[in-house]
Amino acid sequence: MTLAAEDAATALRSIATKLLDAKIITDLGYSTLSEEARRIGMARTARTWSLKINRGAEVQFDWCLDKNGNDIRPTIIADLVVDQNHAIFPPFSSLVIAVELHDLNNHPVARWHVDRANSTGNVQDGPLFHLQYGGHNAENRTFDAVLKEPRWCHPPLDVGLLCEIVAANFFTERWEKDLRYDTAWCDSIQTFQKLCYTTYIKQMQSYLNASHSTALGQMWTDSWHPRV
Repeated sequence: MTLAAEDAATALRSIATKLLDAKIITDLGYSTLSEEARRIGMARTARTWSLKINRGAEVQFDWCLDKNGNDIRPTIIADLVVDQNHAIFPPFSSLVIAVELHDLNNHPVARWHVDRANSTGNVQDGPLFHLQYGGHNAENRTFDAVLKEPRWCHPPLDVGLLCEIVAANFFTERWEKDLRYDTAWCDSIQTFQKLCYTTYIKQMQSYLNASHSTALGQMWTDSWHPRV
């Protein structure tokens, strides 16, 4: 499945509007997504584009409550390059995308990120695409998680897909009411599902019945060879 930059921009813009209308993201979150959609759309029919969302201009969600009734706010940051021409690791030539949660004092509460492991030079152990808890906190490194493991085997995600994960988990009632079965929302999410999952699923399926290795072993960084 090939996705043109302008079509990705249209889908991302629709996701931003739907999230704002459902009162799931703030004006800042909407502005950030809209600006990235505008910039990506300038590439028009290109199969390669970048997206970068930094702290301070992150995808900011509304406040929600933890299990103890304390206010927390989810945010998304990202630094990725979509490259559907990449011969070895489509569709991302680089990928780091994270959801971070902070309290009312802006102290970090938790962080999860999905990224693509280093595959050249200092090759990183673990699945090529993986989910990992913790990571760097630029403002206060004392909040960094003390462990880097485990790296969970996980398909790559773009910002649109991670937005749905946050919406469904932290704003379940609003997601159920306004988004889950909304045709425009589902169409936009499907756009990014096809981009992110197609090659990954083919890779996983090709090793489900392999006798010489396991699916996890073949998803490891040094064994990953996509079936396209």
